[in-house]
Amino acid sequence: RQRLGYEVYASTLNYKNLNKVNCLTLGQSRYLLVEFPFSEFPEHGCEMLYELYLRGIVPIISHPERCHLFRDNFQLIDSLLESGCLLQVDAASIIGVYGWGTKNFAKKLIKENKVHFVASNAHFSEDYREWFLQARKKIIHIAGVEQANLLFNGNADRILKVEVVPTMDINNG
Repeated sequence: RQRLGYEVYASTLNYKNLNKVNCLTLGQSRYLLVEFPFSEFPEHGCEMLYELYLRGIVPIISHPERCHLFRDNFQLIDSLLESGCLLQVDAASIIGVYGWGTKNFAKKLIKENKVHFVASNAHFSEDYREWFLQARKKIIHIAGVEQANLLFNGNADRILKVEVVPTMDINNG
């Protein structure tokens, strides 16, 4: 059975369109994939995330390792996690496709147990199978087989089964 989901650009979220956000969630679940601009935090970003939370929607922040604003302000990552957001890292980032800085930041997030998902961010299918295999091997090396299984399959399966994806204890990473 096919399940649809969308990555919603954070800057487009506003009070007028939040009523329509349920049709954009992953597999009609309570989880919404949210992409932030790479260089700046959108005005009213925290308020929009909080409004999603009040509506029962759990934001999954896509590829935070590629956003300079998160690399420059790691406390913002912790604040988002503390507020109930989840993080999804791009498999290509883990193997260095987007550069050394992105790769190291992804590794740091994984080592500190702040990542909930690894995904393709596929806009085209070329290379992703190979990137996924390489990224999985790296995560096994960094965090172990159990964590790799959780990041690549376990938490995504929870969304599809309409189960809760546990948040991480950021102080225990």
